Order: sequence, then C-alpha cells, then structure tokens
Amino acid sequence: MKNLIFKFVAVVVVASIAIGASVYLAQANDNKAVAFVVKALGKAQAKQGKSWSDLNKGSRLFSGDEVKTSGDGYAAVMFLDDKSIVKVKPNSILKIQGTYEGKSISKQLVMDVGELFVKVSKQKGSFQVATPTSVASVKGTEFWVMEGTQGTTIIGLEGLIEITNKITNQTSNVSAGQTGRSTKAGEIRVEDTQESDIPDAGDLKEEIIIRFKDADGKEKEVKIQY
Repeated sequence: MKNLIFKFVAVVVVASIAIGASVYLAQANDNKAVAFVVKALGKAQAKQGKSWSDLNKGSRLFSGDEVKTSGDGYAAVMFLDDKSIVKVKPNSILKIQGTYEGKSISKQLVMDVGELFVKVSKQKGSFQVATPTSVASVKGTEFWVMEGTQGTTIIGLEGLIEITNKITNQTSNVSAGQTGRSTKAGEIRVEDTQESDIPDAGDLKEEIIIRFKDADGKEKEVKIQY
C-alpha cells in the first residue's frame, strides 16, 4: 500500500541584515496574515484584538489590526500578495483591512489622522485608502495621503488616484505631479504639486529581499526597494 504524502510549506519570517538589506522568508500562500512589518522605529505599536504591543520587523498583521505611531514612531508594512508598501509616518493611526480573493488581497487602509506613503508597483486586488473625509482608489502608483483638520490631501508621484469626497460624492483624478485636496466642506481641488508640499521621506529608503517557497517547493526571490 502506497503511503499518502502530504506537503507542508513551513512559514518562516526571518529578519537579518546582509549588505545593507533585510532578508525575509515568507510563505507564498499565507491565508491568514495579510501583511507584515519590514521596518519599525521609535514608538510604533499594533493593536491585535484588545491589546497594544510594540511593532517589530517580521511581525505579521491581520485584517482589522491597527497601527499607531507617535512622537518619533515610524512603520513600514508590506502586503503579502503584491508586495505593496505602506509607510506610516509619526503621529498616525491606521487600520489595515484585507480580504483574500484567490491569490490576491482586496486592501483598504482606514486612516483617522496622520501621513502615509503608498507604493503599489504590481497591483493585485483592489486598493483603497479611506479617511474621515475621503476615499482614494489606487491603480498601480505611488502617492502620499495626509489627513488633517481641513480634510484629505493626496500628492500623486506616479500613476493615477481617484479621490471621492464622502460628503458630496464629488470625484476627481489625481495624476503624477498633482495634488488633490478634499475638504470637510465637500469640495475637491486638484492643482500642480509644489515641491515644498511633498513630505520628506528622510533616510527611510531600503531594499528588502523576499524569499519564499511556492506550492511546488521551489524557492523564489523578489528584491524590492522602498
């Protein structure tokens, strides 16, 4: 009688530094976590369930988890399906929501206040950023989102972002080199971006290497700069 063989793929997330790069091992088909932390500095925490805990490189994030940064806090988060990067700047509050649709994740970031940088290079699944004022729908792009007392500001760096004001349902597109302002009065204005308006990313740029085994046990590697 032939033995039945079951293949298991071990999930290992390893953070190490090699030639200035962080190296991670992650399972290709993780059907629970939707993202993981690739960098955390200062006061950066995650709320999973009812408790808050400090973020660390390699920490997995699940749909409904909240990320909070304060003071000098900073976090960089990567989604597992298309390696989209989200950088959470200081004094920001963000909820991460993701639903698996086959191998893709339908993503929504809900930000009450703060600043986000988003880089979506090879988009899989829908991607939205929701604030108290607006909803931004993304199509393979790079952009900044800032939520403050006046409303939502979107700064397009690459690609296209569709922004909708929640009060009036007014919709406009923001392209590279443009800034969209969606106000709490229900208006949307799109204008050319001034260089002084773009937040400073500082020395947060890094390269990470994603290594994983696919369903056939073959090892693959993806290099991403963020």
